[in-house]
Amino acid sequence: MVPGGSTPLSRGDEIVLKVDDAAFEGRTIGRHEGFVVFVDGAVPGDSVKVRLLKVKKSYAEAKVVSVEQPSPLRVTPRCRHFGPCGGCKWQHVDYPAQLRFKQQHVVDAFERIGGFPNPPVLPILGSEDTFFYRNKMEYSFADKEWLETPPLKMNQEHSDKPEATQSKIENRKQEIHLGLHVPQRYDKVLEITECHLQSSLSNDILNFVRSFSRRENLPVYSSDEDAGYLRFLVIR
Repeated sequence: MVPGGSTPLSRGDEIVLKVDDAAFEGRTIGRHEGFVVFVDGAVPGDSVKVRLLKVKKSYAEAKVVSVEQPSPLRVTPRCRHFGPCGGCKWQHVDYPAQLRFKQQHVVDAFERIGGFPNPPVLPILGSEDTFFYRNKMEYSFADKEWLETPPLKMNQEHSDKPEATQSKIENRKQEIHLGLHVPQRYDKVLEITECHLQSSLSNDILNFVRSFSRRENLPVYSSDEDAGYLRFLVIR
């Protein structure tokens, strides 16, 4: 950190950080020469290369580019959709460590917000079931699938025939996708085929409803046009 409280960091910079602690909403905290950086996708104890997404006067926000040295608390996520999906935040963190971090969040809330010094908070009781424990899930329909990696552009053969390509686009069936929202993006839906939050039976229901909707070509609701049929799937 340079004199006067400013920082030489800029949006888009890539730096290596040692992650020290867990923050709220699944984020972690690292420091670059004393300057606080909130990181998405890291685990306390990690050494990570991050890309800065936002830089403010007193802190920055970043996402992980690569894990240089993994934390001993880091575990392999069970779900294939973990990361891009907004359903889980800490599936890559050892469960007992998750409980410790959550307990510290409670203590911090009492101390910093409530003004209670050293609150007598009892240890969190962990669950015997760390997967398939929810009794309700809500999925969203979309007419466009969110992809981490955009598809390749049309090949040269198609680009030379704009009229034929346009006709193909107009005549094809509407796309129907069903899944969960990308973190902090309520307009982007990631296609989900298997979720570990509810029962395995709910996954069968999820995939059946998607297949049925595609077979019947049911219209997906559009908030822009205020028209359509499919909007949410709620499973209890």
